This record gives sequence, structure tokens and C-alpha cells, in this order.
Amino acid sequence: VGVVEVVLTSVTALPLVALGRLHLGQGDAAAALKSADQALALHAASLDAQMLRGQALASANRIDDAVAAFEAASRAAPKLGAPLVELGMLEQRRNRTDAARAHYQRAIEIDPRSAVAYNNLAALSAEQKRDLAKAQAWARKAVELAPAQAQFQHTLGTVLHAAGQPRAALQPLAQAVKLAPGDAQMHYDLARAQADSGQRPQARVSVKKALSLSQSFASVEQARKLLAELGG
Repeated sequence: VGVVEVVLTSVTALPLVALGRLHLGQGDAAAALKSADQALALHAASLDAQMLRGQALASANRIDDAVAAFEAASRAAPKLGAPLVELGMLEQRRNRTDAARAHYQRAIEIDPRSAVAYNNLAALSAEQKRDLAKAQAWARKAVELAPAQAQFQHTLGTVLHAAGQPRAALQPLAQAVKLAPGDAQMHYDLARAQADSGQRPQARVSVKKALSLSQSFASVEQARKLLAELGG
């Protein structure tokens, strides 16, 4: 009877987790957290509910509480990489990049198919211009595992460009733009690689596209400067 009760309680918690994910997708962190807590009240060992709780707290910028939630999830499921990936992302938000790296590397040790961990390690390395040879391998692994993810293609291109290989960066950056045509930052990064590869007309088209999509993306000032350098 005890086992049956546990199974039924677990199943009963699932709709609450699904509802919480819906709330989270709609940007309602408070409602998502409420659903997670209700699910955990029914089934305290629900890893899905624990993960949802951490994600809701992170969305609400309650970073310390989110870290505690994912650390608890990691202790409850030590052979699962997902909580460690979430911890890595939170440490990046706290600008603790060494701690973030450690979490991503541990996630990969536990789950060698953790594409997000590979991608985030590579992106972090490109940003810091550190371990770029390893970063290329990590980025290629992420793309191998999930080739249809625009962000992974973008990371590979960014890493290659950071390593002084703008021509090699063109293919993954073009693929990223194809997969996410509305992303202004990706169009700008493609333009930069095109310009550094001597493809000025193509770069002009790409940077104009970036600026037509948004006037508030991260590299908008650099994009305006590049466009001026390319002759407007």
C-alpha cells in the first residue's frame, strides 16, 4: 500500500509541475513557484518539482534561494547533470566564472551528453578568450549533440572567431542565423566574421539586418560602428 500511495502521489504532482512550467514560460515566476511548492507538498521527492522550484526562484532573481534549491536537487539526484548545469548558469549570473566552470565540467563528467554544459563552457571560454582549443572541442560536441540549436551553432562560430579563425566561423554563424533569423546579435556576429574574412558586401548586408531587427541588442553600438566602417 505504501508503494502504491507514493506512486499515486507522484502522479498527482505531475499536473502541478506542468502548470508551473506553463506559468514560467509566461514569465509568471510567482505562480510557477506556487505550483512547485504545491507539487512538493504532495511529493517531496519529485525531482521535476525541485527543478521547477529552482527555475522559478532564478526567474524571480532570488539567486541564493535558487542555488540552494538546485544544490538540494543535485544531492537528491547525484547522477543527474541538469541541476549542475543550472548551478553553473546561476554562478555566471553572480560573476563567479570559476565556480560556473566547475559545475559545467562536473555535469559533463556525470552526463557526457549534456549539450548545454558543453555549450556554456565553450561560450564562457570565448568570452574570456581562455582555453580556446578546448572551447572548440566543447562547442563542436554541443553542435554534434544538438545541431538544430541556433545558440550552439552561434557559440561554435564565436569560439572560432575568438581563436582567430573568422573564415571557419562563417559556416556555423550562417547556420545560427538560418535557425534564428530574428536574432539581431547573431546577424551582427556573422557580419563581424564576414568583415574579418574580407567579405565586406556580405558583412554590410548582415549588419544592416541586425540593426533592422533591433536597436537594443548587446552589441548595437559596435554594429553601428561596423556599418559606418563598411560605408553605411
